[in-house]
Amino acid sequence: MSIETLIGLPWFKKSLKPDPIEFSESESEIESESVKCKVQMNAFDIISMSSGLNLSGIFEEKIVRKERRFTTSASAAEVERRVAEVGERLGFRTKRMKDKENWNMEVVGLVKGRVVVVAKVLEVAVELLLVEMTVVAGGSGGDGGGFSDVEWEELTVGFQDIVVSWHC
Repeated sequence: MSIETLIGLPWFKKSLKPDPIEFSESESEIESESVKCKVQMNAFDIISMSSGLNLSGIFEEKIVRKERRFTTSASAAEVERRVAEVGERLGFRTKRMKDKENWNMEVVGLVKGRVVVVAKVLEVAVELLLVEMTVVAGGSGGDGGGFSDVEWEELTVGFQDIVVSWHC
């Protein structure tokens, strides 16, 4: 199988130069309606998260991003409420955003100045969700330079009671 054929397969198609986040026109609060995960992870998604098995460097430009992941057994709605609650305590505004990398999936964004932290909730299994917190803008060139390790620590402390395991 050639690389061209592989890249053409539907499960592989991803934009090589994504514009990952699109802000909503309105700043909506996180509502307490039931929220469902819109994206279920497949084997390719899980493998690509492993630094030793990630082949994206072959096909994409290297983008340095700060991110943290954790698994939880809480519902997607509870995770979104918690992200909003912790973000507000730390001085962030909460915004709903569209993630163009994942079929315009709605994500929760935390915005403070030029720093944007996005929380994606993905379903790994029926009772297990993966939450990916990524700094997508801020500091120099969108590399997360405006978001310090101390701020990560403050965020992680806010999620301790819903976290099953951290995956950094």
